Amino acid sequence: MLLPRPSMMANVTHPILCRLQAIELLAKTQECSKYFGDFDFQQLLDLVHELTILYFKEGETVLLQGEPATFFGVLLKGVLTPMIGDVPVGALRGIGDIIGETSLFSGGTRNVSVVASEDGYLAVVPFTQLERLKKSNPTLATKLNTQLANAALEKQFESDGIDFSRVSEQQRQHGVRELLAKQAQQGWDANTPLDLKKQESLLRKASKASTRRKDLDDPSRRTSGTPKVRRCQVHSCLVPA
Repeated sequence: MLLPRPSMMANVTHPILCRLQAIELLAKTQECSKYFGDFDFQQLLDLVHELTILYFKEGETVLLQGEPATFFGVLLKGVLTPMIGDVPVGALRGIGDIIGETSLFSGGTRNVSVVASEDGYLAVVPFTQLERLKKSNPTLATKLNTQLANAALEKQFESDGIDFSRVSEQQRQHGVRELLAKQAQQGWDANTPLDLKKQESLLRKASKASTRRKDLDDPSRRTSGTPKVRRCQVHSCLVPA
């Protein structure tokens, strides 16, 4: 059974190799993504500089329900399962799908966990990085934010039981404009420094707490003394500028 357990990030020592891998993964993702199909190659190259590639393993948690929302991700390889508690909800997420973007417009905490059904890669961009991008590359920022709004809007309609393919273009454009306006109201601070170490620390604490709760709740896994903690490992490829 898949259990929500956050993963931990560790730096990879070959950033140039990671950069080349990131470009290749993004290019392959573009072939089957409805959100990135019209990004040209230069925009993909520019996008690589804004993201971190995370490698995750089957059974690890990529997003944890209830944790503060600070980033979104694009699935480059693998399959992810949305979950509330221990119960799968909604459709599986495959290559090219975006996760965690709805909080960009609403703020707050994650309303679902996302657990890996198989090994894969996730391209992660902090919300604050999007604000920096508006200054450094406004064309790319506008295009990326619009696609994030489209993804969030699709999930919004589908959660209401509405087939997104039947939504008119006028309704879509109106919905995207509303979401972008909400994004501006969230006040994501472009001046906030990136702190991957802090994020890693939060994930470590959450991983221990989540696993300990599962050990205590499951009689077959109880031990006399300190419960065992499964430490998930995720290797992050930091892409250099």
